[in-house]
Amino acid sequence: EGFSLFKIELTNLFPDLLNAPVNAFQANFYDSMYILALAISSGGENEAVDSTLIRKGIRRVTDPGGVITSFNDPQKGIADLRAGKNLLLKGVTGLFSFDAKGDRPGFVDTYCVNNGGTPPIPTTVVATGWSYDLVTKTASGSIQNCN
Repeated sequence: EGFSLFKIELTNLFPDLLNAPVNAFQANFYDSMYILALAISSGGENEAVDSTLIRKGIRRVTDPGGVITSFNDPQKGIADLRAGKNLLLKGVTGLFSFDAKGDRPGFVDTYCVNNGGTPPIPTTVVATGWSYDLVTKTASGSIQNCN
């Protein structure tokens, strides 16, 4: 649902992209910028925008206990922040929250399209449940070759 709305909004803003492929990297970038914009908006009118404000703001807009706010209603998100509420952003790519270490919980699966994209498209999962711990610098998950 969110990705479809993102594609519509993107092509409304940039009509030249109507026939261009839209991918998950663009959606992730959009969500990241949306989180940053809301984090900056979380400060008071006379509060300096600095790393402390942004760090605290990101926690406020990705709070698992916060009011769910959709990426397509920024005015409501800003109004809720100004009213002192924390948010749980429902972005293009899903709900955004971070654990105590600052990592987004969940898993990443990577797929390999085996036949060059001609339908039907058989896929092979090449990395499943993949995660990387920035503190211990260790990776976990299963990997297989894509043939």
